[in-house]
Amino acid sequence: MIKPLVRILTLILFPFLVHAQISNLKIITFNIRYDNPDDGPYRWELRKPLVLDVIQQEIPEILGFQEALHDQVIGLQRALPGYEWVGKGRDDGKELGEFNPIFFSSDRFKLKNKGTFWLSETPNTAGSKSWNSACNRIVTWVKLYDRQSRKKVFVFNTHFDHFSKEARVESAHLLVSAIKQIAKDNWVIVTGDFNDIEGSQMYKILTGSALDLSLMNTSRISRKETMGPSYTFIGFPFKPDEGNTIDFIFTKNNKSATVTEHRVSTYNNQGRYPSDHLPVIVNFELKIKTKRYAF
Repeated sequence: MIKPLVRILTLILFPFLVHAQISNLKIITFNIRYDNPDDGPYRWELRKPLVLDVIQQEIPEILGFQEALHDQVIGLQRALPGYEWVGKGRDDGKELGEFNPIFFSSDRFKLKNKGTFWLSETPNTAGSKSWNSACNRIVTWVKLYDRQSRKKVFVFNTHFDHFSKEARVESAHLLVSAIKQIAKDNWVIVTGDFNDIEGSQMYKILTGSALDLSLMNTSRISRKETMGPSYTFIGFPFKPDEGNTIDFIFTKNNKSATVTEHRVSTYNNQGRYPSDHLPVIVNFELKIKTKRYAF
């Protein structure tokens, strides 16, 4: 008689029991090098199949590309039918110049919002540049709804200037401020080629800003030890420098997401690499709270 009463009271007071399920999410950041016809044996038409090999082997849910020209973006879109993409050309806000496109699984995610801003003193002006930057630079962002984990995530993808330290520093300040304004307290993932290394002033701004602005380098919070070399820029021909890691994936504001793996991929085909950068791959493990009746 006591057990039935306990069950009835439990159902009245606690009608649901909360359980946690696991959802995995894989992210790649990849500078694929722009389509330069003067690249000879490293030209895009010879590298494109290798780039696709990486994507089709890894099957990421979200990809942040850098340096892609419009024709490259369209070619990737046609070869990757399971993805949607967002992005603009940095020269005119349309199709001219390099893109930082974000590709995402169309089955898993629903696009809720998107935008592009320029890394300059006038971020809403297409083609603008500042701070002695050699090139105009942009940030592409999306707000996605994850149908699997039922979470919102903001993804920012960027490519900082290679020439001007001042531009990288100011771009870092602008990026963290924009993330706070756009994403507020929601989960954030940042992918990109930052053209600077850990310990640089740019890196310290991204990871050491005020508590509500700071980003976390996924390689530093990965459950498993980071796999792969200590560099991401390899050049053409292959000539890497130890410690020259300039491509990163950062995150913030999701206590239920754990970085389980961080890798720098060295995929190549008989010494032929997909790009002059190595792709960085991160796996997240998301806890999904589910409810079921107590009995």
